[in-house]
Amino acid sequence: MKKKFELGMKALDVCKVIIENNQIEEVTLVAYNTNFSNLRNKYCNLKDYTPDKTKTFQRTTFLNFTYESMPDINDEEVLGISSKVKYHSSHKHIPMIDFILVSKRYKNKLKNEIINAMDNIASFIGYTGVWILLDSGNSFHCYGDSLLNENEWKRFVKKFSGWIEPPIYIDETLDHFVIDREYMRYSLEKGYNTLRLTANKNKPKIPEVIKIL
Repeated sequence: MKKKFELGMKALDVCKVIIENNQIEEVTLVAYNTNFSNLRNKYCNLKDYTPDKTKTFQRTTFLNFTYESMPDINDEEVLGISSKVKYHSSHKHIPMIDFILVSKRYKNKLKNEIINAMDNIASFIGYTGVWILLDSGNSFHCYGDSLLNENEWKRFVKKFSGWIEPPIYIDETLDHFVIDREYMRYSLEKGYNTLRLTANKNKPKIPEVIKIL
């Protein structure tokens, strides 16, 4: 029987459910710096950016992690999970979306608009699985529970980066693209998406589930 997602679940536990339900064999954790100037270099000047630090774990090891037992990192870093996973001796991707919020005063409005628009987003990329929406503090993260092969993932990322067609406006009155295009473009350069699992002084909230769609 497949495990279920629950409201209030932390990001690590969401990923455990995805990994266990899909019988993913290997998972990669990513340590990266959340200092704003460093992130700006990451998106705008890739040649000057220090590469992510990654380490791959077997499924059983990852499923046994708790927030207290995860690998040590420095105070400026957080741990994220790579979308690229080993599955039946090949590689697939966990669908990941990072939403962007220009002002916290729009946060509740954006949340409601995302919830209302997820069916359209799924249709836009040809996705038929479940979406799990998390509050990340400053904005929202989203995971899909059904894996994408490499070609599907590239199409997914290119669509949301605006390289195939304009990115989605969920609500044009917000006057900005709600999908973080630069995040998607950088992900394509790296070959994987990353979403944050842990917190630090720059990102003090551990993402947690607010809606299952």
